[in-house]
Amino acid sequence: MAKTRRKSKRSWMQEDKYWVSFNHGVYSISFNIAETFERMSKSKRWKHALMAGVDAHRLEMGHDPKFRVTMIHERNGYAKHCDRIMTRILNNTMDCRGVRRHATGPVYSVHSGNVGYGGRSYGASVSTHPNANYNNSIKSLAHKMVTMLHELAHYVHLCTVYRNVVKGRKRCHDRMFNAIMCEMARYFWGYDRTPMTAGYSIGRGYAPTDHLTSWLTDRLTKELDGEEYPRIMDWVDYE
Repeated sequence: MAKTRRKSKRSWMQEDKYWVSFNHGVYSISFNIAETFERMSKSKRWKHALMAGVDAHRLEMGHDPKFRVTMIHERNGYAKHCDRIMTRILNNTMDCRGVRRHATGPVYSVHSGNVGYGGRSYGASVSTHPNANYNNSIKSLAHKMVTMLHELAHYVHLCTVYRNVVKGRKRCHDRMFNAIMCEMARYFWGYDRTPMTAGYSIGRGYAPTDHLTSWLTDRLTKELDGEEYPRIMDWVDYE
């Protein structure tokens, strides 16, 4: 079972800092952070995820979220909005070649810290280092992939609405954010949970991310042990 490492047309994406590798038994698995961010950003499903997020907000709060932009109420507003913000982060990243200090707006990038970041003016980023809790294992790979999706979901969420305030606290990981993330995970990898069935409640906003990480770890492990999950393995290179 082997899959040749894909090659980007952009030479800067092939820099070593963008490649991460993990081991599982006799298998070596790798993927390119910059190319994965680009592929996620180019998806046309963000508008559907955003609509799912708005529906989730209405269920939780009983009213419309406070939108940052008026165009979201127009006909095809979701599609226009998502196309605009994703084009912005893609173009900014290509212009600065992934170097955040050269950027003039939100980009996706890598850094040497231990956590990921995502926001309206920031864009999204992940660490180049494996999570120390997972010892360079298959769970470390799943954690990295989920973190990338998680931070892009923050970008889409906070480009669209102001942070939700629940019980006097600003909630970045509210039901709307988690619905966006879960919907994109369903489209990318076949994830079959909603925020509520993945453990979400007020005060447990990170539970769906933890569940998604465990779910993706399980699918990756089963794939390498003989089962087939082509939608997931299409995102990585392995030999």
